[in-house]
Amino acid sequence: MPARIKTRFLFYITCLITSSIFNLPLSAQHRTMNAAELYFEITKLNTFGSVLYFAAHPDDENNALLSYFSREMKLRTGYLSLTRGDGGQNLIGTEKGALIGLIRTQELLKARQIEGTEQYFSRAIDFGYTKSEHETLEIWDHEKVLGDAVFVIRKFQPDIIITRFPTTGEGRHGQHTASAIIAEEAFEAAGDYDRFPEQLQYVSPWQPKRLFWNAWEQVLLAKGVDLATVPVVDAGTYNSSLGKSYTELGAESRSEHKSQAMGTAKRFGEWPNYFLQLKGLPVRRGLLDDVETSWRRIPNSEKVETYIQNALAKFDPQNRDKMLPDLIAAYKAMQNLPESHWLSHKKNRLAEIIRECAGLQFSAISNDYIVAPGNQLEITASVVSRSSSTIAIEKAGLIEPDISLIQKSDLHFNRVLRTSKQITIKNDAGYSQPYWMQRKAEKGIYAVVDHALTGMSESNPRLQARFIFSFNGTEIGYRVPVQYKWLDQRDGDKFRTVSIVPPVTVHFDEKVRIFPKNEAANIRITVTSNLERATGDVSLTGPSDWQISPSQNFEINAKYAEQSLIFTVHPPRNTDVAAIHAIASFQGKVYIQTSIKIEYDHIPVQTVLLPAELKAVRIPLKIRSKRIGYIAGAGDEIPGNLRSIGYEVEMLNAIDLDKGDLTRFDAIIAGVRAYNTRPELKQKNSRLLDYVKNGGTYVVQYNTSYALITEEIGPYPFKISRDRVTLEDAPMTLLDKNHPIFHQPNKITAEDFSGWVQERGLYFPNQWDERYRPLIACNDPGEAPTKGSLLYTKYGKGVFIYTGLSFFRELPAGVPGAYRLFVNLIEAGKVFYKK
Repeated sequence: MPARIKTRFLFYITCLITSSIFNLPLSAQHRTMNAAELYFEITKLNTFGSVLYFAAHPDDENNALLSYFSREMKLRTGYLSLTRGDGGQNLIGTEKGALIGLIRTQELLKARQIEGTEQYFSRAIDFGYTKSEHETLEIWDHEKVLGDAVFVIRKFQPDIIITRFPTTGEGRHGQHTASAIIAEEAFEAAGDYDRFPEQLQYVSPWQPKRLFWNAWEQVLLAKGVDLATVPVVDAGTYNSSLGKSYTELGAESRSEHKSQAMGTAKRFGEWPNYFLQLKGLPVRRGLLDDVETSWRRIPNSEKVETYIQNALAKFDPQNRDKMLPDLIAAYKAMQNLPESHWLSHKKNRLAEIIRECAGLQFSAISNDYIVAPGNQLEITASVVSRSSSTIAIEKAGLIEPDISLIQKSDLHFNRVLRTSKQITIKNDAGYSQPYWMQRKAEKGIYAVVDHALTGMSESNPRLQARFIFSFNGTEIGYRVPVQYKWLDQRDGDKFRTVSIVPPVTVHFDEKVRIFPKNEAANIRITVTSNLERATGDVSLTGPSDWQISPSQNFEINAKYAEQSLIFTVHPPRNTDVAAIHAIASFQGKVYIQTSIKIEYDHIPVQTVLLPAELKAVRIPLKIRSKRIGYIAGAGDEIPGNLRSIGYEVEMLNAIDLDKGDLTRFDAIIAGVRAYNTRPELKQKNSRLLDYVKNGGTYVVQYNTSYALITEEIGPYPFKISRDRVTLEDAPMTLLDKNHPIFHQPNKITAEDFSGWVQERGLYFPNQWDERYRPLIACNDPGEAPTKGSLLYTKYGKGVFIYTGLSFFRELPAGVPGAYRLFVNLIEAGKVFYKK
């Protein structure tokens, strides 16, 4: 062995041995296994081999195929999504950007639980739909994202890699194509010592055997590929132990993508999946040719395999205890083997199986879900064994700070051992925060402080407990997060991980404040105390030409209590965009964070700290109308934006649309995807069109062509397409510069299309009745102009407008020109246009 390689080899072994001491499996709220699941997990111990599925976004994965690999072939299976879906739309709430990415991260983790697979990410940010892989790789920083993919491969050590998309563009999204390009490059680079050498303090080079594309049948046929010559698996295979096929299991998994409205129908019958080889060793028989899938993969592991086989022979659903002696003997035999990647993985899986067979339940429960540094919590550690075997708790305690909770004690059958202790959080303890959000992100990539965290799906909890058990002298350790537990009247026991947060947080009541006039406005700040008592002051800071009232004191005398403060802010005379920051001073320190809680039934509660910042926008804006009726769509913040500029906005429900007096509104607006998500519109759209005919203005924002509840949206027919313009700075051509929409009440110029975010618009109509007047043409580079982004027509005495422009992004982002144009759409009925 060359000296350079030998030195590196010894270094890797040292790192493996050192890290394994602390590599206890981390269990969140424990989910017990039924007999079929337990038997499956034990049999899976005897199967080696791993596959890493590779794509760009949450929802790109082939859920049925992942389930097949994990539960039929018993392979260790992972999904690397290069992004967290940060640029997508939110169909269940108003979170956007990093916050919707956080929701989709948790949805992916729920999906992976169903499949029995693992989830990984790179630092890449989903910046929205793009048609160009070149733009994608430039924005992402090609080399950094490639490095992340290499890190995940070296960490996971897959035998084969499978891409969801090809490099040739059939995926119809630049980020899809870029993910395939990254996969091919990472396949080559992961085994090269000279590529990304800075990673080698954490991981070792790894060369997968093959790279495949999970190819679509129609594309293969179009390319002239004989399907009989490529590997194929049937992801529709029925698993009698599960009582369902992998397509059914995949549908359950995919339906966890609730923020994308991905509820998926179960399918039955055969579903062949084809694999076109891209790189690696030639395929002779199947995907795993030349991959060792037995215990022979670990030298001298014959005893381990024998003990596991003995345990399987004794499997008894009525008496799990029978297997414990052999399973513990297998674990002890593993401890006598040299540390390795596969040994560490199998030990962790076996530890969970032993926990199941022993009926062990243990937890560290806090009396509160929030704590500030320097303050106290009461932690209750509890353990119970439902096994007749001899089991002792050697010790249990917090990891950081290192505090003992339970001393060595024998465990008696079904008798709970419980102790409580007051603990103090260190003054310098770090706050709980997703690791990729600890620093401000760059344009297309998150900034990660600790490189060792690269690829992880989420941060480790700040507060964890360690439980070490002795099974007849064999010690096995486990880690659990410190959690808060409460009783929900509907769902029973619920849990959330305890978060460490600042002693006080400050929150603006709005993210963006528009100043349509050169007049002062009141800005409300809410101070929240995370202590029993907090006194201090809050000040606002901003540019010198924004006049802000002085600091104010706060005094809060209960934990979680709030105090509102009103500040006066006067904008400059001319158009301006400013960031105004809130700063709380408390006990000689300043705190600039706002705490965001994300809470949905289908995912764990998430707590995120963001800068306490208000985007203040001075826009000289003329408004004539007053009362707006708004039909909420999906994830829409526009009603609040309209209120901030002076409109009175009333949300319209199904009863309003059926029987309400619509004539009281100067204009009615349908939110994004209203015609995808509001079924009552199919029957009540005629009332809205009558409202237009009688003199009203009706503005409809974008809908998708998929799952329209009716195609009869406007007074005359039009057809929604997938046309979109993805470049946020794409040139915008006014097709009729004299049209009043570009003049009244606000004059629209080229400057009003500057500063837009993420895109121009999406799902534009591409066919329409001649009575519609297209008003704007735009296009991405190299494409013909599309004219369907803004359609206008008079109908009776009123005006109907359909727009695919992304106002749902631009208004919450405080884009001045978007406000001016949107106001003109609202006011369009005030003007009668004559050509």
